[in-house]
Amino acid sequence: MKRSLLALSTALVLICASSVFADGDKKAGKTGWNAKNRLQFESADGDFTLRIGLLGQFLFTNVDDDVSDTNTSFRTRRVRPDLRGKIFGSVGYRVQYELAGSPSLLDFYLNWGSDAAKLQIGQFKAPFGRQELTGITKQQFVDRSIASKRFAPSRQQGIAVLGKSANSKLEYGVGIYNGNGRNQSRDDNDDKLISGRIVFNPLGAYARDESSLDRPDSPKLSFGIAGMSNTEGNDLDEVDISRLGAEFAFKVQGLGILAEFYQETADPALGADIDTDGYYAQVGYLFPNKRFEAALRFAAVSPDVIGPSRDQTETGAAFNFFLNKHGQKVQLDYRQLEFDADPDRDSNELRLQVQISF
Repeated sequence: MKRSLLALSTALVLICASSVFADGDKKAGKTGWNAKNRLQFESADGDFTLRIGLLGQFLFTNVDDDVSDTNTSFRTRRVRPDLRGKIFGSVGYRVQYELAGSPSLLDFYLNWGSDAAKLQIGQFKAPFGRQELTGITKQQFVDRSIASKRFAPSRQQGIAVLGKSANSKLEYGVGIYNGNGRNQSRDDNDDKLISGRIVFNPLGAYARDESSLDRPDSPKLSFGIAGMSNTEGNDLDEVDISRLGAEFAFKVQGLGILAEFYQETADPALGADIDTDGYYAQVGYLFPNKRFEAALRFAAVSPDVIGPSRDQTETGAAFNFFLNKHGQKVQLDYRQLEFDADPDRDSNELRLQVQISF
């Protein structure tokens, strides 16, 4: 299945590219670097476009835990070519690969429609979790919070309707997916993951960017709710999962505040229900020169279980230096991870990451 997905996505890009260049033989199209420093090809009539982007992240980590010596390592963490555009004037597409580690397909989808209502089909992120839906290049910390990682379903295979109002004060998304993650050859059971999210931006459009690089003079506010249900496993191993999420974001000048709360109920075929709560709160400040940013974060995941606590917490601080906004930046963060049920996993992590994207 992975090979067929890769082949199909590559074929789409080749079709688009051939259409662009074929049309260009008849009449010159538009080729060059766009405003976001991405290489773009466009046919003369504008019906076929191909925009090429690339992300590279290079990470150094220093981990100090309670059971082993301090460990340091260098890693090429992410290398992601990102191809997107449209074909036949009205069909949008995106293909994104991960080449670092074991190469795999991340995103591959087609969509049709307007900003008000767009039908999207393929492999992409389900609409649940603001931090998960915010691109990895636009995070204040080197990585997302432990709460976001625990509850957000991330990339799935399925179909969704996504949209926003003309003034961007309302955004929504609803979709149905297999529910067993990306690059799977088939669904693992007969039930589907259903996910929905609605967001209100009462003071106008609010971009999904944790940093306040636009330094708005007037406040910007965003808040929303989301829900999802899914069944994991089969037969006696089945677990029915239901989750709710609430999100809040605020910006003014260099100040940015971000928070999410999650609640999950897991109903296994055998045994009692397990309720788990999680949240994170994050505050950052971008200095007036738009070069330096500092941020703080606290996150927790708390299962409601009988007996000793199984809570997990994350406490951290981050410092960012922007050479060219998110296109070229250096990130330094420090975080403390604590696991009540397994203190041997407690650790202190210092991470330095260089990011280049276009």
